[in-house]
Amino acid sequence: MTQPAAPAMTEGDALQHLRDALGSNYEGATDDGTLRRALRVDAQGDRLRPWATAARLIKFNTEYEVGGDLAARIDRKLAELDQTQRGADATAARLTHSPAPGGVTWGDL
Repeated sequence: MTQPAAPAMTEGDALQHLRDALGSNYEGATDDGTLRRALRVDAQGDRLRPWATAARLIKFNTEYEVGGDLAARIDRKLAELDQTQRGADATAARLTHSPAPGGVTWGDL
């Protein structure tokens, strides 16, 4: 008996999760083309990883030294994104090895 494939996160869902993770204060490029290319860098096979992408982009765009409260806030944001991505990776792994749940999609996360 073959296990059904895990439901793939659509590119539209991944872009929305990425934009939400970056937040309104992100000042890097956020056009669709740029974000799609960024998502492909962090993808594992066909699986998009928007929170890993957001963490990488935030790190890249804060490469200059920041201090005080801002550094602590960035560190907390990066830790939160890492935790969210690890949870999504674990969910994707579980879904790969078990029957697909009825009606649950990546858009529901």
